[in-house]
Amino acid sequence: MIGIAATGTGKTAAFLLPIIERLAGQTGTRALILAPTRELALQIGEELERFGRGRHVRGGVVIGGVGMGAQAQAFRDKREVIVATPGRLVDHLQQGTARLDQIQILVLDEADRMLDMGFKPQLTRILQRLPRARQTLLFSATMAGEVEAFAAASCRSPVRVEVARSGTTAARAEQRVFLCSQEEKTPLLLSLLSRDALSTLVFTRTKRRADRVAKGVERAGIKVARIHADRSQGQRRMALDGFKDGTYRVLVATDIAARGIDVAEIGHVVNFDLPHVPEDYVHRVGRTARAAASGLASAFCAPDEVALLRDIERLVRATIPRADVPRDDPAFAAELARAGEGRAHQGVPSPVKHPEKLDIVLFRENTEDVYAGIEFKEGSQECERLITFLNDDLLKGGKKKIRTDSGVGIKPISIFGTKRLVRYAIRYALETGRKTVTLVHKGNIQKFTEGAFREWGYEVATQEFRDQIVTERESWILGNLESNPNLTVEQNAAMIEPGLEFGSPSFREELYAEVKSVIDSIGKSHGNGQWKKKILINDRIADSIFQQVIIRPDEYSILACPNLNGDYISDACAAQVGGLGIAPGANIGDGYAVFEATHGTAPKYADKDVINPGSVMLSGVMLFDFIGWIEAARLIENSLERTIQQKFVTYDFE
Repeated sequence: MIGIAATGTGKTAAFLLPIIERLAGQTGTRALILAPTRELALQIGEELERFGRGRHVRGGVVIGGVGMGAQAQAFRDKREVIVATPGRLVDHLQQGTARLDQIQILVLDEADRMLDMGFKPQLTRILQRLPRARQTLLFSATMAGEVEAFAAASCRSPVRVEVARSGTTAARAEQRVFLCSQEEKTPLLLSLLSRDALSTLVFTRTKRRADRVAKGVERAGIKVARIHADRSQGQRRMALDGFKDGTYRVLVATDIAARGIDVAEIGHVVNFDLPHVPEDYVHRVGRTARAAASGLASAFCAPDEVALLRDIERLVRATIPRADVPRDDPAFAAELARAGEGRAHQGVPSPVKHPEKLDIVLFRENTEDVYAGIEFKEGSQECERLITFLNDDLLKGGKKKIRTDSGVGIKPISIFGTKRLVRYAIRYALETGRKTVTLVHKGNIQKFTEGAFREWGYEVATQEFRDQIVTERESWILGNLESNPNLTVEQNAAMIEPGLEFGSPSFREELYAEVKSVIDSIGKSHGNGQWKKKILINDRIADSIFQQVIIRPDEYSILACPNLNGDYISDACAAQVGGLGIAPGANIGDGYAVFEATHGTAPKYADKDVINPGSVMLSGVMLFDFIGWIEAARLIENSLERTIQQKFVTYDFE
């Protein structure tokens, strides 16, 4: 059976109560309920305990993030109903601690979400362990096409029951959408929170975004908790329980909380970011106005999300009312002004007029370039051997020679190191909503090291993130075509390469092929303005970036550099917002992270109590933010800023 009903209308009870009645008096594990998230599985388990106790129907919850011992015991006890997430159930099947050969009833709750989250391989493995003679029920508020295909493959003659059409939102939820910029979203949220004391559930698109929004809410003095996949099961349970009992007024979550989380009296649901999957909007809104209650559902729509809004309105078959952004509200204006301060702490001296315009995150590879530390002292036996080898072998017959009185260093830049760095930079841009990643290099001089860094950076962008990025040259080609749809390939090429007519025939043909390739390969996916919603990947010569971060800092967001360039540029940026004395630093790898001051040590200042401790303290703030200790991070940061404003400072800030 396929069951569809609006969120908040009691789908959980619709399958739990009949299961309890059917299994009363039976022994052995007879029913399996699968849910996409731990929170939903725990909630179903709580309801099973509540209703099944009187009928002596026992349940066990099998989820990740906790030990497997008690779960294995539930299988050994042959509890009548098992509620599980697919991944952890497969773990038990692999270890031989779970048997499903007596299952009579299979329930897939939020079936579309399970398939959307990539659980189909696990579901297939689970189905192979179940008896073919069983009842299968699929429940959800929405029913995407892949669910019907899955049902057709796994069920025999499924019956479709719709209490409400797929895509129906909670009837008592007052929906509204605010058209605003990305920069206005946090001020808008704080303005709405200042109007009332409603419990509020805020949905963001990414884990890092959830952390950032929670910081803003906490800074406003509002009790807030977070739920996302990087939080431990204990942290997630504590956050949800605290939200339920009123300890926290606001819960910021990714879509992990959108499905089936039943918290009484959620007064306001905020879509801080519109979901990429329009069906998720229905589930998000369904967290308020449950049962007979009413509630608010607000959506924030930035210019790059208008297409997502159209998809949502097409699904719900209605135009969501527009609401005015309260730009005159003091809470809105105060947060917008605070955000405009960027990374420049108030009271910190700066040599530039507008340090608040600088908001740059810099990624640099810390194991290569000159930081590889491969060098040989002038006059040493190793250095003389290397120079002889280079001059007499590799450079033999050429005009270039290395002077024999030189010290020599080796500057390695690898494909692995480059692609790892650029991959992290692009992922960070996706997670935080930043719009530009700039590859910084000296490829005009060092073609096979830093020039290769540029080429390998573009490779990882276009090969691994094709749907999410557009290169600068691609944006020119697509932009030209949008301005004039009748533009020929040759005309387009001439616009992106002025003076093309003076180039060689082979150069012109190469450029024509590039333009045609861009139009053919991404014209449909990125054309008609879609490229403007993508992350822009461009590159700049290192020399020019030193100027750009001073005269046009607001045009750059993320810089990816070989180490030496990054070392210089990070100091140039830090000078605008207080210098190295207050600049935090971190070395973050795949499995380890070290947070440290950027300015090192200076023996002549030892024991004199004159060096700015801000760099060490803010590196600690970075550490706390990284591990999720947001409250501790904000206390330190706010205290440091107040100390600076009171002029209780070291000599460099006087």
